[in-house]
Amino acid sequence: MKSLPTLSKSLSEFLLAQEADGSSKATLRWYRSILTAFAGDIGDKTLKQIAAGDIRRYLVDLRQKEFSDATVSAHTRALHKFWAWASQEYGIINPMRNIKYPAKQQPKPRAASLDDLQKMFAGAGIRDRAIIAFMLDTGCRAGGVCTLRTENLDIDEKRAIVTEKGNKTRVVYFTTFTADLLKLWQAERQPATAFFHSDTLEELTPSGLYQAMRRLARRAQVTGRFNPHALRHTFAREYIKSGGDLPTLAKLLGHREIGTTVDHYVLYTNDELREAHEKYSPARKLGKPKG
Repeated sequence: MKSLPTLSKSLSEFLLAQEADGSSKATLRWYRSILTAFAGDIGDKTLKQIAAGDIRRYLVDLRQKEFSDATVSAHTRALHKFWAWASQEYGIINPMRNIKYPAKQQPKPRAASLDDLQKMFAGAGIRDRAIIAFMLDTGCRAGGVCTLRTENLDIDEKRAIVTEKGNKTRVVYFTTFTADLLKLWQAERQPATAFFHSDTLEELTPSGLYQAMRRLARRAQVTGRFNPHALRHTFAREYIKSGGDLPTLAKLLGHREIGTTVDHYVLYTNDELREAHEKYSPARKLGKPKG
């Protein structure tokens, strides 16, 4: 029988398999961070030497170190994914088969407020105004903004082809307001590969985009969310609040499953839910209460 690989070797193979299957760089970093911590604690044993008890003790140790429930849940999910893959790849029994998969955490709203975005927009230069409008208007991910090419942008038709997580391309649409800002930036920008280039004419990185947003937030004294992904959430929330429907929103966000849109993007606080209920509940149509 062929000997089983060590944990470190199998983790490398797992990450390679995930990359080959199209996982995004962010997802790969997430797996690598969690699984490297696990390997550092367990030691470089062969897979056959690692039992369910070892994994349980590791998860309990995380709780005793006062890691949050969300962090322990993330570690458990990543370990489930790895061991499910390893059991298929190497023909071994999954040591996590009797370890409970963590319950889904109720996500909290992660959108930026429109008031904060208006303050940031007011203090921005033409490039950053165009970026804010493009993200808020399309729900585009940071990667799509950074890698946007001039040849993939049709300002007159108000649409663009963007490349996002997992190198997937999709079409996004924008309004005349954004188109006018893109034209202003187009008139000022220098010849470069990326449409939203940096001062050195290089392609913006997600980190560079975040830093640009951070500077605008500080200048505007914004204390709420301002990161690029928060604008994607704002687009989703405001689209529904303005009367848009969920199936169309899911398509506009590039989601294959409408459940992803509902579970992660169309999120509201209790106060917002109460206000919406007060406005739309059919009980209001019954007339005035009679004693």
